[in-house]
Amino acid sequence: MNIKDYPKSYKLLQAFVKKNLIAFQKNITKDITGDVEVPEITDEWAEKMTEGMIITQRRSLLDFFDQQELFITIEWFQGNFIGKIVGTLFQSKEYKDRMECEMETFEQAFIELEEQLK
Repeated sequence: MNIKDYPKSYKLLQAFVKKNLIAFQKNITKDITGDVEVPEITDEWAEKMTEGMIITQRRSLLDFFDQQELFITIEWFQGNFIGKIVGTLFQSKEYKDRMECEMETFEQAFIELEEQLK
């Protein structure tokens, strides 16, 4: 999946990532005293983190889609994983591998979100 195929959704996701990075940075630096220079979270840095998130931070994608009211479930049924988006007719094919199921379901959620943002 190439997240940039969904430009409006990508922009929302990038803003979500940047907001979370800034909150994380504030949290870990709140107890630091003295002259410490804290680097700015730039759009370029947030963009790189957004691209990596698809593979490494899938839990954060669930949080992102929850904020967009696209609720994703991954269910275990008769030895297979099945992805669904609550309130839509989407149901993934059956997968033995959870990550493959998640990726198909996330891609469909990006398609749904892109449609909502038109």
